[in-house]
Amino acid sequence: MELQFPQVKIFLAAGASYRLEDVRATFTRWIQQEALPELLIDVADYSHMHQGPGVVLVGHEANWSLDEGEGRPGLLYGVKQQRPGSARAVLIHVFRRVLEGCVLLETSLPGLRFDPRRARVTLNDRLGGDGGEAAYRALEAELRSFLAVLHGPVPLRLDRERDAKRRMAVEVAAELAAIPAPNALLGKLAS
Repeated sequence: MELQFPQVKIFLAAGASYRLEDVRATFTRWIQQEALPELLIDVADYSHMHQGPGVVLVGHEANWSLDEGEGRPGLLYGVKQQRPGSARAVLIHVFRRVLEGCVLLETSLPGLRFDPRRARVTLNDRLGGDGGEAAYRALEAELRSFLAVLHGPVPLRLDRERDAKRRMAVEVAAELAAIPAPNALLGKLAS
């Protein structure tokens, strides 16, 4: 399976607190300090929108946002350019980037905590796949294989977005008793 233009959103942990104006200031600092290994361009504030994209950090390769979509806030990383390599390589890349963002935000903003057991993977490419059952089964197999490396041999729940009018998306839940630190998961992706 070829994965193009994937997005990964890691949801906030229960009880996490934040203010979008602090996120906006943090994203601006990331640009100034070149905090990430990508070209970062601008920050867009959508905090006026109810359950919207929140604050978006616009990059050349990808966008980041503290997304509040559907009332479930989390850090969203969305690739805008085609990535070479296998589906596994693309999953490693997008999860590595979103976890790096989680680490940086948790370090910068006390009270902000992410729960990497819970994520949403969306394929932002309606032309590259039909979104049918065969495409979903291929994505599911890739995700299960990748998540076994990331979280270990734990039960996984994958819930597919069933609305045919929406992009293919899968909600992922790893049945771990404790919330893993994003840094620990980054270590697993490095090896």
